Amino acid sequence: MNPSRYITELARDLRRNQIPSENLLWEKLRSWKLKLRELVLRVLRFKNEELDDIESVLETIGRSLTHPPAPCLQSREGETVKRKGENLQSREGGTVQRTDKGAHPRTLGEPPLYKVERGTGGESGIILLGAGSSSRMGQSKQLLLVEGEPLLLRSAKAALGARANYVVAVLGANEAPHRKLLKGLGLEIASNPDWPKGMGSSLKAGLRHLLAIAPGTSAVIVMVCDQPNIHAHHLKTLLDNFLKMKYPIVASRYSGIIGVPALFDKSLFPAIFKLEDDQGAKMIIKQHPELVSAVDFPGGEIDLDTPEDYKTFTNK
Repeated sequence: MNPSRYITELARDLRRNQIPSENLLWEKLRSWKLKLRELVLRVLRFKNEELDDIESVLETIGRSLTHPPAPCLQSREGETVKRKGENLQSREGGTVQRTDKGAHPRTLGEPPLYKVERGTGGESGIILLGAGSSSRMGQSKQLLLVEGEPLLLRSAKAALGARANYVVAVLGANEAPHRKLLKGLGLEIASNPDWPKGMGSSLKAGLRHLLAIAPGTSAVIVMVCDQPNIHAHHLKTLLDNFLKMKYPIVASRYSGIIGVPALFDKSLFPAIFKLEDDQGAKMIIKQHPELVSAVDFPGGEIDLDTPEDYKTFTNK
């Protein structure tokens, strides 16, 4: 037998035959291993984002270690969405109301920030869609500079700043320069050779990649790379709304539109995989308005699709 396989089988046998006290010790060791892994990931992300101010890095790490843990997504598993039409009280004293089918969702305002804890079966993920060819722009919009920073890089940093457990960037057209742009950020990259088929193809490729590396993912945020006003705080607010209000879909609201970035509970993953290749996440939002909670996203209506869009935005 291959030595490595023998060792693996032996370890499995020992694990199966553990007594209760050994099981408890194993769980404690596993918990500390996950905590250390999470700390390393946090340090890497802080380094990428804030290396120019080392004091700020240390201060942020300190806050992360002392911040009380938030309830994990696992507590939501098996729950049935109830209280349709019932007013729910928020911590800020306002209310949010579940909508009847066809109605517009109510807004929750700005809840406190939090971090979903890794290793509890409640991982969160973000899929950043950046595979398109920018045909209407006439050049790669992913490389357009916004405040001196390429648009794709700006979006990726916002996703990483939200501190979800995993960030997956889906690339396709012009993959080489886009991949180079994201090198060293600490996110996952999913290559989608079928990107010409449409956004739905890239969304499904991203979700497949995410579930392959994190099968315990309980919620995913879908975002695009051409909204220049996106920021980490808004993505964190989507996550907080999801945990606090227990809506299966938490979407962004701007200029009378309910759209992306939008968060989807794992119960809707099958619906994502059933999308046609030329359909986006907004199709699921339209199909299930009664399941949606909306969070205001000022400036979310601005996306950079054409040279005119870019010129208007940069001249503001």
